[in-house]
Order: sequence, then structure tokens, then C-alpha cells
Amino acid sequence: MEIILDPAFFTSLIQVANLKSENYLDFERFLGKLKNCKLIVFCDSFENFYKKVKEDPYLELLINNSPVELEIHQLLLNEIKDLAFYKNGSCFKLFMLNESVEVCNTLSEQFGYEYLSSENLEKKWTIYNSSRDDSSRKVTARTSLPANNRFDSWDCLDTYIHPLTNILINDSYILNDKQNQKIRDNLLPLILKLAQKAPKNLPLEITILSDPSPNYLDYEKIHARLSTELDQFLGADRYKLNLIRFSTHDRFILTNYFYITSGKGFTFFREDKGVNYNSTTTIEFYFIFSTQKKVLIFDDLMEIKEKLEILQNSDPGTYSKIIHYFPRKESRIFNLIS
Repeated sequence: MEIILDPAFFTSLIQVANLKSENYLDFERFLGKLKNCKLIVFCDSFENFYKKVKEDPYLELLINNSPVELEIHQLLLNEIKDLAFYKNGSCFKLFMLNESVEVCNTLSEQFGYEYLSSENLEKKWTIYNSSRDDSSRKVTARTSLPANNRFDSWDCLDTYIHPLTNILINDSYILNDKQNQKIRDNLLPLILKLAQKAPKNLPLEITILSDPSPNYLDYEKIHARLSTELDQFLGADRYKLNLIRFSTHDRFILTNYFYITSGKGFTFFREDKGVNYNSTTTIEFYFIFSTQKKVLIFDDLMEIKEKLEILQNSDPGTYSKIIHYFPRKESRIFNLIS
């Protein structure tokens, strides 16, 4: 995980921000708890950076939290405007810049990451605020439950739409396309909702881990069907889709910024617009940079990555062709730090 920082961000934040707002206070708490990240800093030397640390309590807070690695980049503000910067390292990147709202929005639209500034923090942090009251929702159509705690359509994802370059979905049955668990009512609208802020300059990587054993699914045919739909809504050159015959017991969705869980998977909705698992499962949202689950989440990812490395399709020339993944099994979402 990477924090890309212009130290002038904090100087500007103190001058501009409403220091008593709930979003600002939560951001401050976030800085105090931020751990196990690589810190990439705009500065001309380590010596001058550590001088800044002595003068800035926020920088001191970040350093005291012991970053996994510290890099100094003299030309960082130019580098982040170049596509090459985003082709290396982790896909878990959070930017803190001393830039205008317009510059941050343009960078986000181009490259698919979150660029915080003193001018946009108040608005942007609403999504990531740890005290928001809709981070746990029951999957139900019962209107007696408050709207903020009810998940009754994919429109409920609207308040969690965020920039992203990667989507990983782990759900054994998401590709089954059974009656009342159709792909068109679940997987497709789920992807299209999450993909609203996909980047213009990088393809969105969509990786689906699914193994509906003992059912055998033709992953090549499913890939072709999904691609037809995604081509229409996203554009053929705007995404890369990989299907992998593999899953773990825990069902989850992982993006660059959120870990989303549901005990019974994500086939929530029926053809008649009704709700499956009515009132018997919840969907939970965790900001990946601050959740206490981070260490466990990344440990699970490393375990999945290790197992996928030995997963092989059968030789096309063999009598029985077995497809375990199509077309690829690699994803940058497994690159956690570098």
C-alpha cells in the first residue's frame, strides 16, 4: 500500500480546512492509525524531508507510525501526471497533494485513484469516514428498516462510488446464472455500479474468482457473454476481464479502496426485483487503508496468489480440455506493496 504525499498538503490543509468538521477530525484520526504503508514523498532530499518532519506534526505522525518504506522523489509532481508512474507498484495508492480541485479531478479521471487536497478533503472524506452510519446494511426489502441500513437494490452502492483501477470478486456462485440468481440481475449491475469512476488512461482490471463445484461452467462462453455486455457499457478497450475457477469460503469484493463482505455472497436480487436472503445476510464496507482487518485481508490475498501461481489449464491437445482460468490469472491487485 502506498501513500503519495506532497508535504505542502498539510500546510495548506491547516490554512483552509474547517478543523472542527467531522470529516477533518476523522481524517486526523486516520493519520494517527495509518500503518504498514510505503510513503512516497515529494522533496529534494531525505535531509530536508526530516527537517520538515520536525516542523510539521502531521508528518511526524506519519513517520512515527513506521512506514514500511520511505522514498524521496524530487520530480514526483511531474511523475504522477505520467502513465508510467501507475504501471508499477501497488494498486493500493492514496494521494495527498497541494493541488486544486480541478487538477485532482483530472488526475482521478485519467488514472483511477483518489487525490486528496485541502480544497476537496471535506467532500471526498465523506466516502471514507469511519463513523458513517451506512457501512453495515441488511439485505432486505423491509421498509421498516431505515434506508441507511437497508440494501434493497444495487443503487445502494451509489454512496460508495469511488475511483478504482481494480475489482476483485470472490464468490463461488456469482457466475452460476441460476433462476432468481441471474448474472444480469446481480454480477453485471454490480460491476457497472462500481465501475462508474474507472480511469480513462488505464484499463479497469476485473477479476472474478468463482468455483460453483460440482457444477461445471464454460468460462470461455461466460467470458464472451460478459464481454459483450461490458463492451457496450464500458467500451472494449476500457477493461480487462479474467475469470478464475477458484474461490475461498469467505465471499468478498476488493477494490483499491474498499473491502466489501457478505456472508451469503452477492447474488442478492431475483428476476422479479425481489430480494434473496431477505433479512438473513448483511453487506459490510471497510475502507482498506484504515480497517483493522487489513493485515488479515492481505494475508488472505497472499495465500490466494500463491495458490493461483500453481493453477494451470490443461494442455489444449489433451483429450479432456480443462479451463481453470480465462484468459489470465494474474492481477495487480495481488501486488500489495511493490
